[in-house]
Amino acid sequence: MRSSLLAIVALILQLCGLQSARAADVDKHSQSYLSQRIDTIYSYFNKMDLDTAFCSVGYRDLMRQALDQMDEDDILLDYDHWINAQDYSEDLSARAASIEALTDSTAIVKVAVRNFGKQGEVVLRMRFERNDWYVDDFLPSDGVGEGEKEYFIRMVCTVISKRLVQNDYAFNETPMTKYAYVDIDGDGYNELWLRSANDKLGAVISVVASAQLLITERRPQKLSFYPGAVVVDGPCGLGCNTINAVLVEKSRKAHKVQYIKTNPLEMEGAVHEYFFDGTRISSTNGKKRLQLIMHDKRQITPTWHNFRQEE
Repeated sequence: MRSSLLAIVALILQLCGLQSARAADVDKHSQSYLSQRIDTIYSYFNKMDLDTAFCSVGYRDLMRQALDQMDEDDILLDYDHWINAQDYSEDLSARAASIEALTDSTAIVKVAVRNFGKQGEVVLRMRFERNDWYVDDFLPSDGVGEGEKEYFIRMVCTVISKRLVQNDYAFNETPMTKYAYVDIDGDGYNELWLRSANDKLGAVISVVASAQLLITERRPQKLSFYPGAVVVDGPCGLGCNTINAVLVEKSRKAHKVQYIKTNPLEMEGAVHEYFFDGTRISSTNGKKRLQLIMHDKRQITPTWHNFRQEE
């Protein structure tokens, strides 16, 4: 009996070893594997949340940002992007029809979808991450227009720009036209940096949960980044200079340190004022706080993307 049990255990271990060896031999960057991966994804259609299970981290983050800016009655997508339709038939079928531009990290896959007896197509941009392929974008099947990721970020930028106009007339006169990402506090979530086409006006916004304005910039003021902080400094009027430093933690505004230097005509010499979260503090305290913030300036070259604002 003991020898039989040992034989069974040995057989199980052997089979496990064969399975591991086969898994190690799989070339996940081959067309055959990617085609199988697409077919597997679609086999779960209407059985689970495909967006959560099979979309890339970057795609899901952009979708989250777009959803967070929407009002309760707004609809982000009025169709099912997995089948490019609003409804589906019981005999719906989908398969990977072709794979293009395959690299070690990206690919374009055209999926043939048969729905209600009609043939359609869904175009997916794939990304290799977390040791497998995930959908990184849903592209227009006719090759014309924007993908969903571009639509998401355009919507986010447009909504935030309109909110800026409501709170500051300057943003109405000089609309925002481009955006860049910067992770101020290094938490893995990017903040959104909007700017006008002429670079004279800008704003940095947290897009985690509800959008939060962190700071605005107006030329000739200059914006700069430090570890965990964004700073705007420069003239604030005739005989006035200011430094506004916003500390960011977990992608939200944590504290604000402000310095204002004025030269009143009726007084000899300049007046120096320091504020912490809106409360006036001593010059010694204020200088110390600014020195702690502005001791290691980050050299950031933003990648700007244009966006079209909706009227």
